[in-house]
Amino acid sequence: RDRRYRIQRLLGVLKAARKPFQDRLISKSAWADIEFLEQVIEERRDARPVADYLDEVFRDCTFSDPFYKLMYFHFQVSLPERMLTKVDRVSMSASLECRTPFLDHRLVELTAGVHRDVKMPGTQRKHLLLATSGKLLPEKLLAAPKKGFVPPLREWLNEDVMAKYMESENMYRFGLSRDAMIKLANLNGSGKYDLGHFLWMLLLLLEWKGSNGLPD
Repeated sequence: RDRRYRIQRLLGVLKAARKPFQDRLISKSAWADIEFLEQVIEERRDARPVADYLDEVFRDCTFSDPFYKLMYFHFQVSLPERMLTKVDRVSMSASLECRTPFLDHRLVELTAGVHRDVKMPGTQRKHLLLATSGKLLPEKLLAAPKKGFVPPLREWLNEDVMAKYMESENMYRFGLSRDAMIKLANLNGSGKYDLGHFLWMLLLLLEWKGSNGLPD
């Protein structure tokens, strides 16, 4: 299965390369092809297209190059609404005080103006970090692979697991398609597609207890 998943990711990258920037961004954020997302919400006829949300996000963006548009998206959405929020909640729940020295506004403003070819020569990521602070670290550490906490979502979330949540009030509240979700859970559980992260986000939505002024 691992080989199949790697091939799927490669094919996904090649497929996404032919799409407009915002379509690629939607697929990456959802951890699934746009077609899967559309199937899940097809019953909510008044649903606001995610493309409209991105249009708002990029309304004041002056960049046309996808590299800088993605940087703009990270500043506007990823950092404040995802990464920093999660770090703050998790750290404070354990009475820890986290710091983000690389987000000092002077450093952010300086590096935001650095040309993309300097930030990412070829396919090398984090080039500025490696060329500066990286010089203070052991070579063995710099060459080490990432070791994040990645739960086995694609193994956990199959049709049997997701079926337990199909009677959630949020299924009807958000106009989610029960048939589509069962179908995607089956595709994930059978190993045909790696949809674990996508199903996990849907599961969180089904378990969400807040109101936030959303329509019933």
